[in-house]
Amino acid sequence: MVEKIEIKEPNNFDEKINDIVKNYSGKNIYILIYGDWCPDCKNADPIINHYIEKKTNSVLVKASVGERPEYVNSPYKHHSRIRLRKIPTLIKWSANQVNDKHLVENECEDEKLLTEFFSD
Repeated sequence: MVEKIEIKEPNNFDEKINDIVKNYSGKNIYILIYGDWCPDCKNADPIINHYIEKKTNSVLVKASVGERPEYVNSPYKHHSRIRLRKIPTLIKWSANQVNDKHLVENECEDEKLLTEFFSD
């Protein structure tokens, strides 16, 4: 069973994700950054959910960028580990930034890429 956690706004993201990493120690942490208004996000969501449900020992953190006007200056764009350029963005959060894996925009709908992304 995959745990699912929502982060509705980017305020204090680091504090929230550090708590999640601490509370779910030893589990794979995946972060999906999305917007409710984003058509690509809506298309990718069921596909990502299909693949993540096959993962055991995992947590999916869904982090909203907020409303469309807020996306323009989203703190996720300036975050040292995320550097958000487009949504949806799916990240496998690692113990260190060097090993983080990302899928961006239409890559989040690509079944071959998702299979590889979730394979480890």
